[in-house]
Amino acid sequence: SVSSRTILASGDEAAITKALQSQAEDEAGQGQKILVARGKAARDGIDSHIVYTQKEHIAGLELSKGRIDFHEHNFLWSFKKGEIIGTIIGAKPEEDGVNVRGEAIKAVPANDMQLTLEGAHIDAHNRIVADTDGTLIINGLHLSLAELYVINGDVDQKTGNIHSVNDIHIKGHVEPGFSI
Repeated sequence: SVSSRTILASGDEAAITKALQSQAEDEAGQGQKILVARGKAARDGIDSHIVYTQKEHIAGLELSKGRIDFHEHNFLWSFKKGEIIGTIIGAKPEEDGVNVRGEAIKAVPANDMQLTLEGAHIDAHNRIVADTDGTLIINGLHLSLAELYVINGDVDQKTGNIHSVNDIHIKGHVEPGFSI
């Protein structure tokens, strides 16, 4: 049975009365299903993030006829001055909800990233634009374009083949089958 103690807010008093009358009038003793209260789910915020113009091939590059070249990772992203590195998608705010008893359901708030840039800027359309030619280095929320990129190890399965219009300094070896 419906109790006024269990539904305090967002209850539809007319629907509750109708449901109780209908149940009392039902000869078989089986009540009807009638919506008498409704809550609102909380919607968590969505953090701001970057959508990069380059696509990362983590598992390799798909070739024709279903083959995969595991030496291709798209490891380094090189940009020329004026090219768009990516677009910042702003945070979407959270919306708190409420349960059928009128109690608030707190949503998780969104976070705006605190991005720092070196060799790039954010334009009026929230795009990250290269101020100089360079290879993109991503270190957490710090993005920089470097004229010289240093690989502190070997060119191997971890890095994949290296493609860059900028200078690369490799402190290790280039393993057989890999290219620069």
